[in-house]
Amino acid sequence: MDQDPTPSTPSQSPRPYDPPESHRPQMRPVGVGPRPAVPGAGRASRVAGLWVALGILCYLIFGLQLMDHAGPDTLPDPAKYSSVQLKLMGRYVIGAKSWGMSLEGISAQIDDLADANVIDRLRAAVVISEILGPTEGLNRLDHLDPLLADMGDDEGVAGLQEDSALLRRAFTLAAAATPPEPPATEEPAESAGAESTSSAEQPIASPLPEPLTEAERQRLVDRHGWFGRLTLAQDPGADPAIRAEIVSGGVRAMIALLCFAIIGGGAILIGLALFIIAMVMVGSGRVRTRYAQTRAHFTAPTPAFLETTVLFLGLFIGIQIVAGLIGLLVDIESVAKPMSLILMWLVALIAFWPLARGVSFSQLRAAYGWHAGGDGFAGVVREVGMGVVGYLAGLPIVIGGVLLTVLLMALTSSETTHPIQGEVEVRSLTDAIYLYVLAAIWAPLVEETIFRGAMFHSLRQWTGLLASAFATAFVFAIIHPQGYAGVPVLMALA
Repeated sequence: MDQDPTPSTPSQSPRPYDPPESHRPQMRPVGVGPRPAVPGAGRASRVAGLWVALGILCYLIFGLQLMDHAGPDTLPDPAKYSSVQLKLMGRYVIGAKSWGMSLEGISAQIDDLADANVIDRLRAAVVISEILGPTEGLNRLDHLDPLLADMGDDEGVAGLQEDSALLRRAFTLAAAATPPEPPATEEPAESAGAESTSSAEQPIASPLPEPLTEAERQRLVDRHGWFGRLTLAQDPGADPAIRAEIVSGGVRAMIALLCFAIIGGGAILIGLALFIIAMVMVGSGRVRTRYAQTRAHFTAPTPAFLETTVLFLGLFIGIQIVAGLIGLLVDIESVAKPMSLILMWLVALIAFWPLARGVSFSQLRAAYGWHAGGDGFAGVVREVGMGVVGYLAGLPIVIGGVLLTVLLMALTSSETTHPIQGEVEVRSLTDAIYLYVLAAIWAPLVEETIFRGAMFHSLRQWTGLLASAFATAFVFAIIHPQGYAGVPVLMALA
């Protein structure tokens, strides 16, 4: 959404992507644009076939994801599985504890957070031990061990049972070294004597287990990362530097959380004000669409961009199938991430498919928005600024999507976690590069080009703004693997 640009003087030459006055759109409310072109019968049937193919591909992608969410969970390798939400909660607990804040009720939240995964339940026992003491950590292990025993003799299960045994030894030693809490009130002499006699008559406790060896301590760190270090920090005889590192990380997490709350709260207030202003401008007809400037580059609608979207989704499915088959046949652990990056960038080249269908590069740039309105660097700054303002104004819509997602999760007991959450534990430079390229370069460039470029342009050739935006956002949401409960918030973001 832009204000009316200042008309150029007759002496100024037309800028790229600034069509002649006859092509410029008139002042229209959002959602009302020039009448879409009507294709011929042959082209219409081909376009209809492409839309059917797009629907089938979306159904296949979404159906496969639902099957993954509903099917039995495979036990991942703990060394490669990252409990992101649980780790954030644990760091918050450490920071809050160091600041003397109340942690009442937090243990129930941690138990709920870790309920769906045995690895998370094992790691939650470490966090609970930090909050409530090693005895409560042992209590969590008492509930977990029977579940592991019922899961069979799988190698991964056996490894978790060994980890549980190591945690049990660590918690037992920590509990033995923890001084008992003094009684709340003093007892009468007779009662104290009776209690002492009763205690003396109790059987002698079993001998304490052997302390963890250096190899066992390293095993916990290698397999459980931060949670392994937190276990070692609870050992009364541990190096103080370990405890200092854990506490320092918790304090940093608390500071980051407070900054996020302050900045996020301010952004929501600003966004609400901008949203209200935008709605007033739309209602008064002071906002117009800019798509007519893109449409001016095309003498007739072309299905090339719709073909691009269909090809992208087809390759998206194909790569997943091929990667799965290769993983079954060959151990490619050491080259999996570089190969996946190469394949993803090869898929991204499909964005240039319209050039093979007779579309000029100038038209391609116009349809995808690969330009700054002919204003050079100033145009880039303007586009970035409008993007920031647009996202802020859209925050109320995002909040509505979040509320709908939370409602769906509550009604259906479904999860909206992304599979990448199990892979974001950065253990090497390769991991960091892979995640950065995937999340900060590939995804924004390719998703904006394919969905907000190719698909949105295809829809805008035949229909209006709101219908095009809604359909594009819906397809964008359902191909993401967060499950159906995550569709509202993803649509709002899109």
